[in-house]
Amino acid sequence: MFVTTPENLLGLRKSFAVNPDNLPKNDRVNVRNETLASGLRVRVYSPKNEKEEYPALLWIYGGDLSAATTLMTRDKKDPALCFQMLLYPMLDYRNVTPSSHQLNDHHSWSRDSNLAAWGMYLADVSGDVPAYASPSMAGDLSGLPPAYVLAYGLDPFRDEDIDYAQRLMKAGVPVELHVVPGVTHSFEFGCAGTEIADRTVREYVNALYEAMK
Repeated sequence: MFVTTPENLLGLRKSFAVNPDNLPKNDRVNVRNETLASGLRVRVYSPKNEKEEYPALLWIYGGDLSAATTLMTRDKKDPALCFQMLLYPMLDYRNVTPSSHQLNDHHSWSRDSNLAAWGMYLADVSGDVPAYASPSMAGDLSGLPPAYVLAYGLDPFRDEDIDYAQRLMKAGVPVELHVVPGVTHSFEFGCAGTEIADRTVREYVNALYEAMK
């Protein structure tokens, strides 16, 4: 992967977010068009068949998938990851936090949306939900790479994201936690061009750039 500046990273992120055909090839990762996750076709963990599915490690888009991938690579001891970027991730299938109850704005990601999404994702799971499907279920977060965790003040995921970041810190993982007040899930796309949206994007792009130096 060739990255020289935060501006290039930002351009790459926008390009890959809207055009899944731009997904790069990599001999070490078998990328299959099985799952469309937020605009990117990637091979991801499936609760239905853990042994068959293993997450693609390049250009994976979606906080739940990123966190689950990081847990899985730690447990499998290959490959060694240097950084995890968790942007307002969907982590806890239980939906029991205050923010998951308080915030049900149907103009954005809502509690109803979240319940429906988890219901579909875990439709084939019986018994305990594994951490590879719902990372908040992980009992041990030690040995994970440094993390950048972003949470939004009006996002149902806010409290589970903050809790996950705090648990990472308690496990000895270096964490940069950002909480942006007064904004909803994925606001930086709908409000692109505003000062707060541009600042938010630049901060997490810069964090990724610094981690990849």
